[in-house]
Amino acid sequence: RVLVQLDREPVEGYAYLAEALFMTGEFEAAIQASRQVLSRDIERRSAVMTIAHSYYYMGRYDRASHIYREASRQVPDDHYAEGGLASAYALLDTPDAAEKSSQSFQRARSLAEAALVADPDDALTTISLAYYCAVLGELDCAHSNRARALHLAPDHIEVNYMAARVHAQLGDMQAASAATQRALDLGYPQALLVTDPQLTKVWSQRRFATAGLTAMFSPSR
Repeated sequence: RVLVQLDREPVEGYAYLAEALFMTGEFEAAIQASRQVLSRDIERRSAVMTIAHSYYYMGRYDRASHIYREASRQVPDDHYAEGGLASAYALLDTPDAAEKSSQSFQRARSLAEAALVADPDDALTTISLAYYCAVLGELDCAHSNRARALHLAPDHIEVNYMAARVHAQLGDMQAASAATQRALDLGYPQALLVTDPQLTKVWSQRRFATAGLTAMFSPSR
């Protein structure tokens, strides 16, 4: 916020602010900061993705799918945008949601595979591929790419977070809980983990008292 005040053209300040607000779970404020970025730099893809992610974590999946779709059109070879679109579609209550989600996950899978041809050691793309495969029921692909991603970057907080999502998607709640705790220990924002609809079953097991998370689900909250 200080940077925004000091900078005459505060594009970067708003970009940092949007990311910080998103990471602390202040999703409405993150959207507003991202819009300030786009008002100054309409091509700033990261701002578009922050808006899409914020709507997703707020549970506004229809709005999130719209923004992810726009991001995917802007950068057609971006598997992250396509994967986000697929995840948002999966949570929509419409007759064609499941079919749209499956098609988007298949496209995301293909895009991630293409990206790994160019950069085989990209751990985040590798774990993303594992997740796409898990959703599509391609178990060998899911397990092998999850293991490879963790081998490439065992201490990467995003990789460990995505590993939790892979395990949860495959129905292994014990492994998902362990991976979630690992992500927390490495510094992944609690605000994002506890609002991720893909990890609802993990939180329902109440395994995170040592991280101070049990209190977040008490009746007083």
